[in-house]
Amino acid sequence: MIGFFRRIRKKLANENKFILYSRYAIGEIVLVVIGILIAISINNWNEDRKDQLKLRTLLYQIQRNLELDIQKAIPILDYYKEKDSLTKVLLMGNYTEADVRNPKLLQTIFSFQGFNETDDGYKSLLAIIDKVPDDYANLLVGLKDQFGIRIEDLTNSYEILETSSVESINQLRFSKPWYSEMIKGNLTEEAVDYFLNDSIYKNNVATYNIAAVRNFSSHLYDYWTQAIRNYHNLIGYLGDDEKIKDYVPRNDVEITDSELKSLKGVYKLDFLNLTLSFDYFLILEDEFNGYEYVFRKIENDKFISLDDEIILSSVRNTHGDLIGFDWKSKSRNLRIEKTQ
Repeated sequence: MIGFFRRIRKKLANENKFILYSRYAIGEIVLVVIGILIAISINNWNEDRKDQLKLRTLLYQIQRNLELDIQKAIPILDYYKEKDSLTKVLLMGNYTEADVRNPKLLQTIFSFQGFNETDDGYKSLLAIIDKVPDDYANLLVGLKDQFGIRIEDLTNSYEILETSSVESINQLRFSKPWYSEMIKGNLTEEAVDYFLNDSIYKNNVATYNIAAVRNFSSHLYDYWTQAIRNYHNLIGYLGDDEKIKDYVPRNDVEITDSELKSLKGVYKLDFLNLTLSFDYFLILEDEFNGYEYVFRKIENDKFISLDDEIILSSVRNTHGDLIGFDWKSKSRNLRIEKTQ
């Protein structure tokens, strides 16, 4: 093409046809510019395609990370449910000398488990955050919540738990002559009396319950529920609904748009106002205490918390309008009323 124009240009120049020559020269320049622009566009398209492929690869990596964390958290949450039951037995004094000699009960406040998050995929995503399209904004907010605030809360609460447990051990280690025998599995009469009646030991049990159950386990549950919500949101972006792992909680029945519209609002629980929103699951947010109750739908007008501890059943008036929920758990049955 360029050779063709050069021949025409030479012929016109020889014939002193300046105007025609100028037009062909300009035309040649325009073609070169167009060629450059097309090359740049193709290059940009290739770069965008590479960025999209890299983003999708990272999203799949984050999906695997979330699956791992969701699975890892389940036995640890069960571990602290058992710790909660054991500490309540100790605090209520409903145990005997035979119970004290049971290692599981005796060692309740001297053992604990931590949790290590899997965040390599999220960290890699942060390295290309400027290239992530705005369409992923909602997902990024959820991931930042999980790997930012919730990990920070989890880390801080674990440090408190570890300190509490180690202090209880050291208290015995440095002050009780029978400590070495206890480590061997032999309890002296003095040791049995300590675990049955000592008020400082009961205080340590109460401190452990707060640090382990109300603090660390609660924050781990928050992390777990956010990981599940992020997982379902991510599945939506990737379009892999059929690949959801069996151990990941999901809605058994779809929540329709019309149903969601009737569910959203503010509810009253005792003196608290709970705001109901939706993020794949139903979210009841206690803004006063900064706590979220997360529910999945198991059948029409019935929802259950992700830890299977609370059941919500819709309450409707004679016109079929939602007016609240019946709240049922092991500790209490009550009604929460929709106020707006």
